[in-house]
Amino acid sequence: MKKVVVLAKVWVGVFLLSQLVYAELSTEQLDLVQKTLQESRSPKVFKKGYLVKFKDADRPYSVNEVLKKTGTPISMSPLSMDMMIKDLRSNPDVEYIEPNYYIEKLFPRQDYFKLIKDVDGLSQALSKARETDYSKEPRIKIAGKIPSELEIGDSFILNASRSYTLDDSEMTYRWVVSSSTEPASRTVSQTPVLSYKPKQRGTHRFTLTVSNDSFPDSGDMGGLKDLLKLIGGLQQRIYSEISFNVHVSEFETRIVADSEDPAIIYAQLGDVVQLNASLSRPHPKFVKRGILDHLWSIPDFGFFNLAAPYSQFRKFESTPYLPYVEFVPDALGGYVVMDQIRDEFGASQTAQVVVDVTKNENYKKLAYDANLSDELRESLYQHKIIKTFEAWKAADGMKKSQVVVAVIDTGVNFNHPDLNSNIWTNEKEAQGKTGVDDDSNGYVDDIHGWDFVHNDNSPFDDGHHGTHVAGIIGAVLENGGVVGVAPNVKIMPVKGLYGYGSGELLHLIDGIYYAADNGAHIINASWGGRMEELAESKALKEAILYAQNKGVLFVAASGNETLNNDQLPMMPASYDCDAIISVAATTASDDLAMFSNSGAQSVDVAAPGETIISTISWNPAEVSYESMSGTSMATPIVAGVAAFIKSLKPEITYKELKDIVLNSGDELRSLAGVTLTGRRVNLLKAVEALKQKMPHVQPKVEEKKPEVSASLVVM
Repeated sequence: MKKVVVLAKVWVGVFLLSQLVYAELSTEQLDLVQKTLQESRSPKVFKKGYLVKFKDADRPYSVNEVLKKTGTPISMSPLSMDMMIKDLRSNPDVEYIEPNYYIEKLFPRQDYFKLIKDVDGLSQALSKARETDYSKEPRIKIAGKIPSELEIGDSFILNASRSYTLDDSEMTYRWVVSSSTEPASRTVSQTPVLSYKPKQRGTHRFTLTVSNDSFPDSGDMGGLKDLLKLIGGLQQRIYSEISFNVHVSEFETRIVADSEDPAIIYAQLGDVVQLNASLSRPHPKFVKRGILDHLWSIPDFGFFNLAAPYSQFRKFESTPYLPYVEFVPDALGGYVVMDQIRDEFGASQTAQVVVDVTKNENYKKLAYDANLSDELRESLYQHKIIKTFEAWKAADGMKKSQVVVAVIDTGVNFNHPDLNSNIWTNEKEAQGKTGVDDDSNGYVDDIHGWDFVHNDNSPFDDGHHGTHVAGIIGAVLENGGVVGVAPNVKIMPVKGLYGYGSGELLHLIDGIYYAADNGAHIINASWGGRMEELAESKALKEAILYAQNKGVLFVAASGNETLNNDQLPMMPASYDCDAIISVAATTASDDLAMFSNSGAQSVDVAAPGETIISTISWNPAEVSYESMSGTSMATPIVAGVAAFIKSLKPEITYKELKDIVLNSGDELRSLAGVTLTGRRVNLLKAVEALKQKMPHVQPKVEEKKPEVSASLVVM
């Protein structure tokens, strides 16, 4: 029996506490909460190597791929790597070199949406964000490299004088430095340049706040700290503020694992995960040495916990004071494991690692039962709003061609009974030889897509996000559970993100090229970020233009930050590419969702995106369906509308398809002036618009009972 979760978790005690804390906050602090929450769900970016584009190549490659092709040893020192990058920059055959990025938190945890909806007054505070002129917000720039470790007596300078605002308004600076050994003692400076000489060992916390008349300094946050702690205040940037730690004469900490990247440890479900921090050593300056205590934990980060959502594993059975630990994960996803190491002087340092638990699963043909009703059909309010079932009837008898929608995401549970019949198949590989690249596309045995994260042919979802998106687009009609907007579609699983919602830019770019080269008509991108790094990425934009030139429509989420994308662009949704449709989210009452980004010029259209029930991936609790919110859910509804229209007229161009999707929707007062069209999609009107623009699609053909995978049976 399939288990169904249709309601978000109810955190009664937590919300009561948060309301008490919230009531103590001033108007200024409420404004800070608003911006803190926006930042907490904004992606964070870290450089992870380089991408190299050669002039005669149609796409960029990672430096490691270049090294492999030239026969150069990949395991080179950082100095050797820097020299090689310098040589590549001077190579006349190189078009450009840009960083590859590891991007954290490409979409927020669902508990966030529940929080801002249920905490009294918080949604109203967040709604003010669209009225804020973020061009006047100070942008902090610190010159040089910030040291992470120092000796007692060392001095260094932190220079933030390059900080700026786009309107050149006058700014005020405030540095605050505190020590873990004497937290009550603080150093405060009001200058842009801080000269600091630590006098005591421990962890020194540096915080810089830059303010102006439009974005005033929050000063003492008071009860706000409790609220931020409650909701998971782990973000490094608050308002126009940054914070970082400098460790003074402590010890080095390392978590060692059999992995290319020690920050992420890969494991298959059922593996024994071994973590070893025994290379940690006290600082050599101290003659007296003792044993370092290790306290291992999978911390509860509250609403922003990255740990696998259905895991029952939360603590270690082994002795916590040993430098090593092992455990067997019981669920898919990302486990955040921390080791707090303490020396005999009481100074502590924390090392963190993400254990990425995945599962390679083979596609299995499941039985389809056309008489098995969709038990959650009445709960799928989005179909009532966009007139899905009426549209099917209006298209009844019209020939429907196969349309392929690539879901570039955390993967897809292709063995879910509501998705199994609609999974794309690479026929040349399916009919070819095992272990042979039968279609010569560079990917061996990619019968049902590709996993670019783990570089294998099993793009199985080790999170839930990608499967949820896929179900919204194309869950089959009948066969239990839910039904998608276009149940005659084929879903191409392309895994470009880790199950816990982070990913590498290169993997997403590779996924776009793969989808475009292997027959996708539409790409669904329910991810993005408003980082300058992505805005400046030639490689990502070129990948979308490559797909566009192959006639692919690219449907992208506008983001969940309650912000105006005209001021702060969301990438890739805000790229200037004709093939992109940027999607906002609406509610069951046709209001703009309080979390949704907007933009009169940069956000095209909206679709229902609040509390959408759809399919999810494997989990030990055997839950098959779940309710989620976000522009991530609105985007596949638009992709599904486009796919259904494309199936009725396969030769339609992406421009014609985009025009129908955008301009056939319902005009809503709530969207006027906040999206380009002011419309929410309507599938029935889109079908009618197609008939009017292309009348030769109207004549009915002789009705035959179609195959489930190719057409619809309207009940």
